[in-house]
This record gives sequence, structure tokens and C-alpha cells, in this order.
Amino acid sequence: MTKVELVKKIAQELDITQDKAGKAVNLVFDSIMDSVADEGRCMLNGMVFKKVERAARKGRNPKTGQPLDIPAKTYIRMVKKLK
Repeated sequence: MTKVELVKKIAQELDITQDKAGKAVNLVFDSIMDSVADEGRCMLNGMVFKKVERAARKGRNPKTGQPLDIPAKTYIRMVKKLK
């Protein structure tokens, strides 16, 4: 499911505009990101989102095959879904 599909579904289910549904979806995602940034993780209805560090690594340009350096990156990942 894409974000657009999620927004459409919420708009239909709640009988609200897609603009309002989009704002609600963005608020949820922003709140998860803020919680992870502040506390290092976010637990939401059995799902755990955490900040994950990816180390720098070597890669290749897919068009030219030339080697390149991929920098370290921090991202948010759902690491566990509790039952």
C-alpha cells in the first residue's frame, strides 16, 4: 500500500476530504519520527520503530560500474512487530 492509497482509504472510511486525511497521515508519520529522534524508538500498537545507523560502505555506480563511497546514514526502521 502506498501513502496515496492509505490517504484515499482513510478519507473514504471516515468520510472526510483527502486533504484532511493526508494531514492526519503526515501527522502520524511526523509524530513517529519525532519520538524516534527524541527517545531512540517508538512503540505503536505492537510495532517498534528504532533509529538505525548504517555504516559507510563501498558501492558501484549502476550505469558506469565505477566504484564509489556511500556515506554513513541514520534512518528509521520498524524492527519488530509484537504479537
